[in-house]
Amino acid sequence: MNKENMRLWDKKQKGWVEEPFWVGTNDTYVIQSNGKFQEVSADQYILQKSTGKTDQNLKEIFEGDLVESQVGGQKIEIKYGRYKAFCPADQEYMDNIGFYAACEGYMDMPIGPLEEYAVWIGNIFKRGDEN
Repeated sequence: MNKENMRLWDKKQKGWVEEPFWVGTNDTYVIQSNGKFQEVSADQYILQKSTGKTDQNLKEIFEGDLVESQVGGQKIEIKYGRYKAFCPADQEYMDNIGFYAACEGYMDMPIGPLEEYAVWIGNIFKRGDEN
């Protein structure tokens, strides 16, 4: 995975790492700054993967992003991990692993085609209206 399909949140600086970075070994990241490479502990950072999808405004959506449904107005958090989804063929809820939409008052569900119904409004760390 390269930087184009993931981003790194710096817990101490409370912002996205702008410099090139790579996932290191043993719970580390390698950040390139001023032409030098520095291996840092993953404890200070949170890695978020891209869903590979965009919203209605063509903004790339990552796990941890918040989107608003343009159909019903729900605020949705995009997550990655294990969730249960209904399988129509088997008529039961089954475990799945991947990107999913979490919304208060609704069952978790696959994110589907975000470009058809969602607009990015922020991230769990930073709202869209913050600079």
